[in-house]
Amino acid sequence: MIIPTTHPCFQQAFRHFPGIGEKRLLQLQQAGIGSWNDLPAQCPSGLSCLAKKWTRLYDFAQENILAAEQRNWNYFAENLASIDRWRLLAAAWDQAVYLDIETTGIDYQAEVTVISCWDGQELRLFVKDENLDDFLDYAETVTLFATFNGSLFDIPVLQRYFHVPELSAAAHLDLRWVCRQTGLEHGLKSIERQLGIRRPPDLQDSNGEEAIWLWQRWQQHGNAPARNKLLRYCAADTIALQAVAAQVLNHYQIAAPGRSLPGNLWAKLDQQVPLLPEDAPLPDIGPQPFLPKESFPNTIHDPQRIMEQLTRFLNRKR
Repeated sequence: MIIPTTHPCFQQAFRHFPGIGEKRLLQLQQAGIGSWNDLPAQCPSGLSCLAKKWTRLYDFAQENILAAEQRNWNYFAENLASIDRWRLLAAAWDQAVYLDIETTGIDYQAEVTVISCWDGQELRLFVKDENLDDFLDYAETVTLFATFNGSLFDIPVLQRYFHVPELSAAAHLDLRWVCRQTGLEHGLKSIERQLGIRRPPDLQDSNGEEAIWLWQRWQQHGNAPARNKLLRYCAADTIALQAVAAQVLNHYQIAAPGRSLPGNLWAKLDQQVPLLPEDAPLPDIGPQPFLPKESFPNTIHDPQRIMEQLTRFLNRKR
């Protein structure tokens, strides 16, 4: 059974197979078995050391082939060895959505202020008190989320904030650990500098601490340039993350398949969230009146909305 629509390198992952470590992997390669499709139903004579577990290996290969055909990226996000998770980028490049969030603080109890999602063609921005609760509906359409350190921050914070056990059926790939496998360490912006990725001039010195201040400036004073810069900053994180992902594939000598990166990395950012210069801002509209949560219909605090999301979760688990 041939997999026509996944990258060949994806089929070369064997380290998650039962009993296959580096030594056994080398033996498979020496026997001419370089992909799941190469695994015959009967154990080759040259691999008698694997004879007792061969049936299990063959069945597991068929399980992986089927999961790949079905685009079951959750299966691979959960099962691939950490050293092989980069292969998900090659297999699901055109389906990956890069996600980042901003919050009112750095702890898990902080409120989510902005969510940015970038699929390589379009930015989707969700903003607190505006359309933040629409994110869960969008998440249902995603098959793979890619984040930087999202397994430790973005994903658990969103799950807590939206009161759901999981955001959607989408798989999740944390590129922080994928980058580390290639020798790229520290934070996302440090990795960008290591790779020569330069953000737009207005965002080159911005950081998470400033993002908190920008939200406060928007909430307390209605300062439109502050809101604008916050959205640009969050969106830039997701666009830069895709550029980093492409460099990860380049490290493994794999060209980013399907949709390529735009020639001007920031063109879509400037189109969808154009810069409002600080020297020509919209006038402050003064402190914003406090609006209780009940003032926002259909928000994440609506019990009916929470039950709808929990029902979706339970239906997926049946």
